[in-house]
Amino acid sequence: MKKYTKSFLALSLSFTIVSQNVMIIANAQETDSVQITEKSLSDKVAVNNNCYQPDLEENSSYNMGRQNEMSLNTTTRALPNLQVTPITKPNLIGQGVVNTNNLNIRSGASTAYEVIGTITSGTNVEVLDRSGSWYKISYNNTYGYVSGTYITLSSAQLGIDVSKWNGLIDWNKVKASGVDYAIIRAGYGSSTVDPYFHENIKGAINAGVEVGVYWFSYATTSAQAKIEAQKCVETIDPYKDKISYPVFFDFEYDSVDYAAKQGVTVTKSLATNMSNAFLDYVENQGYLGGLYTNDDFGSRYFSDDLLSSSYLWIAQYSSVNTYPRQYMMWQYTDNGTIEGIGTSSSQKYFDMNYTFLLPKPTKAIDLSNATLGKISEQEYTVKEIKPSVKVSYSGKELVSGKDYQVSYSNNISEGSATVKIIGIGDYTGSITTSFKIVNNTPDKVTGLTLNSKTTNSLALSWTKVSNSDGYEIYKYDDSTGSYKLLNTISGNSNNSYTDSNLKANTYYTYKVRAYKKVGRKTLYGKYSLSLKVETNAELSVIKTGTITSGINVRSGPSISYDKVGYLNGGTKVEIVEIDVKTGWYKIKYNNGYAYISNIYVSIEKESTKPGITTSGVNVRSGPSTSYDKVGYLNGGTKVEIVGTDAKTGWHKIKYNNEYAYASNLYIAKITPGTTTSGANVRIGPSTSYEKVGYLNGGTKVEIVQTDAKTGWHKIIYNNRYVYVSNLYVNINK
Repeated sequence: MKKYTKSFLALSLSFTIVSQNVMIIANAQETDSVQITEKSLSDKVAVNNNCYQPDLEENSSYNMGRQNEMSLNTTTRALPNLQVTPITKPNLIGQGVVNTNNLNIRSGASTAYEVIGTITSGTNVEVLDRSGSWYKISYNNTYGYVSGTYITLSSAQLGIDVSKWNGLIDWNKVKASGVDYAIIRAGYGSSTVDPYFHENIKGAINAGVEVGVYWFSYATTSAQAKIEAQKCVETIDPYKDKISYPVFFDFEYDSVDYAAKQGVTVTKSLATNMSNAFLDYVENQGYLGGLYTNDDFGSRYFSDDLLSSSYLWIAQYSSVNTYPRQYMMWQYTDNGTIEGIGTSSSQKYFDMNYTFLLPKPTKAIDLSNATLGKISEQEYTVKEIKPSVKVSYSGKELVSGKDYQVSYSNNISEGSATVKIIGIGDYTGSITTSFKIVNNTPDKVTGLTLNSKTTNSLALSWTKVSNSDGYEIYKYDDSTGSYKLLNTISGNSNNSYTDSNLKANTYYTYKVRAYKKVGRKTLYGKYSLSLKVETNAELSVIKTGTITSGINVRSGPSISYDKVGYLNGGTKVEIVEIDVKTGWYKIKYNNGYAYISNIYVSIEKESTKPGITTSGVNVRSGPSTSYDKVGYLNGGTKVEIVGTDAKTGWHKIKYNNEYAYASNLYIAKITPGTTTSGANVRIGPSTSYEKVGYLNGGTKVEIVQTDAKTGWHKIIYNNRYVYVSNLYVNINK
């Protein structure tokens, strides 16, 4: 038997160590005699390997504990019962408390694994499984491992072990008395079946008592031990699916004594090999294998590996079990009684046992009766949709990943998706539910266009989206290089928006998307194509005036248009246009334009200054190159300057009986002057330059510039620029 493959089966306990009673085990022995007599060896039965198996039922000591107690001259073996704490939660094999301070919890079953937490003395633990000397326990909605040495387990079940010497048993009374299980002798040696075995196991099963079996061994070789295992399995096969406790190999001092009579000295190696041969065969046939022993016999005849990895059934008749190794079951007395069986004058005694770790986990709860929370409609996203699901059982909400796992199918496309909840941990089975995937996302906005524009506003519109609750308008922000939400419009019928307070002659870029509210969520359609549009150029001021009396301001050039404001008498206005039909003035008003009646405006007389182009220059509708070109002036052209733009410095000039703008870089203002006496005219601003003419005193000159170093004036002379000394020119006021 490869014991490392069975390490999870070996079970552990940690008890307070007290003085140990050395016990001689004898589950096969049925009388109080302690010696094997020659007479008992004379009745032999042939076995397959041509050796003989004695039937010692009638004249051997019966019980390990009994001889031990007799050797101590103990007169009674009746012991008080322990408190049995049944394991009611599913998937547990044991429960107990921590008996040391700050016990480490690790991620695996050895000290090589990392510590994931600690628990203090007195903490209750639930054991899910065992690996070697380590217990797998529940921890923080997950699992961890602790050393079994530091866990004191509670007794979980009360049991008895029986053979033909217990006679007829009322198994219903056994069950009613609180007995949970029975370990029933199937037989002994290579061929003998206990005559009460079939009656006992059927009665126990029918009464609802869990069952296991034991087989007493007289093997002297591993081959004989395997033959015994074969006979045992043959005997118990009809009840295989009902046997939940192990099949125990019972090899005791009587087995050793018998071997000695056959000339075989049983060593630890031989006893271990025979045990392995028996247990290997049993386990290969699908049963759990176990070993019945006590401290004295086990330490003499069984290897550490066998003892540490097997299901151990330990015999020790005392109020405390001091067995130092890990074990599953404790036979604590052979003098137990069962209510209703036997009388006060004719007592029937039973071997009584406690189980501390169950051979199999308690049955998991079937999730088919669980309650599932309703899953609301889910919005189509093109990707897998995995909504959470609420699972409850008997009013307790279960934990995903600990109690169940969830799988999804058909959960991408619109329609009905399926959710399957599969039990894990304490739960088994599965239950399914479904949810709908719907596409409430509004359509993409199309048809974004410019309806109208002014110098400071742009009016947009787009095609209505029928499955929307409104729209969001976004505007490109040059400073951040991204779009920012400009406005939200409620209602899908309002499919237009005017952006105001804009700069004249400036480009702006927009995009729009529809939205729809579904419960607490807002769904958004795709953005429209972007639209880049430009505001109108700012109109030039052609005249200025003063309001002569209070006057209404209207949206158009007559009283039929809406009133948009009011101007008091004396208010200055800038006129940008004159309506040809009504004569009303279009004026600058509140960062835009409006109209007033010309009747109530006094036009101010313009003051102009002369100027001249220094080179060819474009004439534009506004004071920068971003405005439309409306003409061209050759160098040397005289102009009338009516104003200068404060931001750009461009000159506002009269042009074709209207107003326009030209760059100040190419226009020189003309200052009038008069020569005070005759003066030479030169090509540069000093006497070092060539003389090109002469001016008499009192000659009118047009000064266009003054040299910063010499102070000489640059003047217009014979349609060209020349210089004359400032010493001989007076500036005219």
